[in-house]
This record gives sequence, structure tokens and C-alpha cells, in this order.
Amino acid sequence: MPAYFTVAPAILLRTGYADMKTVYTLLRTGYTNIQISYTDIKS
Repeated sequence: MPAYFTVAPAILLRTGYADMKTVYTLLRTGYTNIQISYTDIKS
């Protein structure tokens, strides 16, 4: 039982970190897309 309590939070933290990285990547690509659209509109 104690092993479960040490392993579960570690897995949750790792997946949470992965989710944060995914969100960050999505935000970055979204920002890049906005910049590209803006450049297209300007020209």
C-alpha cells in the first residue's frame, strides 16, 4: 500500500507536466499562426 502512495503522485506529476508542455506547445504554435495571419493581412 505505501508503494502505491509514492508511485501514484509521481505518475500524476509526470502526466501533469506533460500536459503543461502540450498546452505550452499549443499556445506557441497558435501564437505563430496568428503572427503568420497578421503578416498575410499586412502584405
